[in-house]
Amino acid sequence: MKFDPDNMLLTVADSWERLRRIDVFRLISETPSEFRRKMAESIIKNRPEMMKEVESVLTEAATMP
Repeated sequence: MKFDPDNMLLTVADSWERLRRIDVFRLISETPSEFRRKMAESIIKNRPEMMKEVESVLTEAATMP
């Protein structure tokens, strides 16, 4: 299965620039577990100011199915 973070982003925001902090949890949690790390890296690459939020969500997501 091919994973495209840009396509997945569209489930919560129109663009990386419009991604809100409150959307980070939803975006990561709705990403299939095998691609969450890649999604997190894409968020940080496109929105480095959200790194702490991403790290927090990844910690919480580790317990999600």
